[in-house]
Amino acid sequence: MQDPVKDILFIRQYPTALEKEGRVRRWIESGTDPRGTTVTWTGRRITFFLPGVGTRLRQPHPDLISRINTGQISDILDVGGAGALDPRLRRGDLVLSSQDICSGSSRPLPVKRRAEIEELLATLARRRQVNFQVGSILTHHNLVLSRTRRLQLFQESGCSVVQMEHCWFLRALQERVHPEAFASLHVTHVEMVSDAVPINGNPLFALFEIWHVINTCAVLNQRRLGRLKSEFLELWLGPST
Repeated sequence: MQDPVKDILFIRQYPTALEKEGRVRRWIESGTDPRGTTVTWTGRRITFFLPGVGTRLRQPHPDLISRINTGQISDILDVGGAGALDPRLRRGDLVLSSQDICSGSSRPLPVKRRAEIEELLATLARRRQVNFQVGSILTHHNLVLSRTRRLQLFQESGCSVVQMEHCWFLRALQERVHPEAFASLHVTHVEMVSDAVPINGNPLFALFEIWHVINTCAVLNQRRLGRLKSEFLELWLGPST
């Protein structure tokens, strides 16, 4: 029997497509308030909390830690943008993490995952007419830009994509909650490919891909990642009531 989905800690910024009222305020709160911003979705509380980038992360408020320790939060959800390490991936493709690896370590972070998510993401990818892959995801200290370095990391780690937040946040969270509470959490980590492996070693091609990173993750964040977050929540939990 599957564990029920209770409240969710969504470790990304609030997607403004979710609601018509108060969306700008909620977007700001998710990125600045240590409590994040919380909405009700199909009877569940979903708290959006932006942890930052790299190893120096914002710490969640003690209220969030308490909700995890008392079993109110059952799931950690992360839907973001990442750079491709696998040269077969293209911009817009979706990758569901099978295991999360921190740079400097070959051991994945041990977490529980929901088996039903894979088919949901495959369905979402078909709707979006993009490729879907289940694979390892690398969390790195630095922005990895060059073709040579990306292919090297792909060969060394076997990871599909690289990003800069997920593992660092979970490791920091693991230090703050009870071991039993952390072990009971279900973690779903999904990345949209924001930039492909540059087609050659010319720095101009790396700069071209950086532009797509900026567009996907900053300038057009809500139109791209924001919509992906909303579409995933509706597919997984149903329309908001």
